[in-house]
This record gives sequence, structure tokens and C-alpha cells, in this order.
Amino acid sequence: MSDTTAATAKKILVVDDETDVTELLAYTLKAKGFIVETLNDPNRSIGFARTFLPDLVVLDVMMPDLNGIQICRMLRADPKLKKVPVIFLTAKAEESDRIQGLETGADDYLCKPFSTKELVLRIQTILRRVSEGVVEAPKLITIGRIVVDGERHAVTVADQAVELTATEFKLLRLLMER
Repeated sequence: MSDTTAATAKKILVVDDETDVTELLAYTLKAKGFIVETLNDPNRSIGFARTFLPDLVVLDVMMPDLNGIQICRMLRADPKLKKVPVIFLTAKAEESDRIQGLETGADDYLCKPFSTKELVLRIQTILRRVSEGVVEAPKLITIGRIVVDGERHAVTVADQAVELTATEFKLLRLLMER
């Protein structure tokens, strides 16, 4: 995979209370072409993220005052940030910790000590999947006098409602989209 170019540089926010970790990640990620901001104070993370609008957040779980699980929940509750991918980076390696992190809404979980190469590859993989994205089906499709409303799962033909099974509806919508 090629490094990120300046025109398409993705923004990464790293939140970890250990300065050596944030410095290492800033250096590594910047060398790969990412725009990187780091915070060692978890209490500033949500406010900063709202203005920085990162494409991905690398988040330590065990931090004073506000832990990574709490921050992840706050990210998921914020309309501007709820879809931002989160990678937990933590010393908590137990299965129950990993499960809790993923259930909270993290997209990945990497245990310390970690390989910076592996972290970069995980970041690139997640960002690639996000950028490929799922193309949302159009809400309203009209061909001639047939109207398919994807939001309400309703079909009308010549302004008359037509009852369809879920399978029939999906098939009709698929055919009309093409």
C-alpha cells in the first residue's frame, strides 16, 4: 500500500496519557503521510475532536480521570463524531477487556507493547474500508409511474399503494436502481 499523499492525507487523533507513546505515534504516522494531533490530557479529547474532526482516533484505555472506554462512548454519542473509527491501544490484554472495548464501539483493539508497523497497517486498513464505504441506496426511486420509497418501504404505481413482501420490495428496488 502506498503512503498517504498530501491531497488525501487523513487526520489521526492520538489520545494517550504517556508522552513517549504519543511522540512515537506522531513521528511514525507523520512519516506515513498522516496529519497527526496528539493529546496527553483525556479531558480535552472530545472538545478537541469536535474541532479537529479526525478521520480516526487512536485511544488509550487506561488514563486518569477519563478512560478510553468513557471517551469512546462520548464519541459514539456525538453526532459529529459517532462514525469516526476508534482503535484502542492499551496494556489491558485480557479477553474481557478486548470484548468490552469492541462492545463500546471500538473498531480495533491493539495491546501494548505493540508494533508501530502493525498499528499503521491496521489504521490504513480501517481508513480504506471507511473510504470505500457503503453507497447508500437512494431514498426515492421513480421510473415512469412506479415510485419506490426506500425510507418507508412503500411502493406506489400510478399513485396507488402496492403491497409487497420484503423480498419483493428488495427485488423491485434492486431492479429499479439498475
